[in-house]
Amino acid sequence: MEYTVDKFEKSAISQIVSSDLLGQIMTVRLASAPAVVGVMPVRATILDEELDPAIKTAELLTLGVFDDADLTMPSVDVALDTATEGTLLMGSGSGLIVARTSTTGVFACAATCLTPGVTRYLVAAPTMGSGILDCRMLRTLVYP
Repeated sequence: MEYTVDKFEKSAISQIVSSDLLGQIMTVRLASAPAVVGVMPVRATILDEELDPAIKTAELLTLGVFDDADLTMPSVDVALDTATEGTLLMGSGSGLIVARTSTTGVFACAATCLTPGVTRYLVAAPTMGSGILDCRMLRTLVYP
C-alpha cells in the first residue's frame, strides 16, 4: 500500500519544521531500582526527541503515584521525597510532587511505601512552565 501527502499536509509539515517545534518535544522516561525496606529509588529522565538525546536545561515536571494502572486512585501510602538529583519543589512526602530536573534532564528521589506486598504505578505529567513533554510511560513499582 502506498501513502501520499496532499498539499495541506505538506504545508502543515513545513510549518512544524520551520517553527522548530520538533526540537521542543521531549520524552520522559521513568525508571526504578528494587525497594529496600520499603524505600525505592525512582528516576525521571527527560530526553530530546531530536537525534541528540541529551538536554542541557532544567525542566519542570509533575510525578505522581497511583494504586491502579488506570490512574484513577492516587496512592495515599507512597511518599515521594529526598531528591538525589534535581530539586523537589512542591509536595514533598506525598504521592504527587512538582520537580525541577538537573540541567541534564534528570530528577531522582525516593518513593517510600510502608505497606508491604503492594504494586503502585508511577507516572509523569507536564506542569505549568514545562516544555512539551511526552509522558506516556507508566512505571510499575512493586514493593515486596
